[in-house]
Amino acid sequence: MKAITSALLGVFLVVTSIAIAAGGASDPVIGTWKLDVAKSKFIHGPALKSDTRTYEESRDGTMKVTLRSVNSDGSETTLERTFKQDGKDYPISDSSGVDSISEMRINARTARYTEKKAGKAMLRGRRVLSRDGKRLTVIETGTDATTGAKIEHTLVYDKQ
Repeated sequence: MKAITSALLGVFLVVTSIAIAAGGASDPVIGTWKLDVAKSKFIHGPALKSDTRTYEESRDGTMKVTLRSVNSDGSETTLERTFKQDGKDYPISDSSGVDSISEMRINARTARYTEKKAGKAMLRGRRVLSRDGKRLTVIETGTDATTGAKIEHTLVYDKQ
């Protein structure tokens, strides 16, 4: 009886360890985030009226980010980015003017990314999740790939 109990306890501990390890690999940014326009800073480039970011992660570690924005002129834009956080370039085929993105996870709460056009870095960004997991800050600098205008802003999002 003791052998069976010990074996079951061992299996439980192994399964629990695997589940914890798998859960720890997931990026805590996964979910939906809404822009707090009042706390965001638009230094260069037009301000957004609203923005919602949705981060999804598949079992193979691929991230998908969907950005739904209302621009300063009232027009709406939806952009999608799909990539792995391995620093390699992944294609983009939307209206943003860039053609690839690379992202690298720095630690559990921070990632850096670069969006490129024809191999040239157009936009560099860093996203940082607050310790409590309720606030996401995205800092971006670069050049708009379609207009050539300078971009520099700090976007502050709240978890939904």
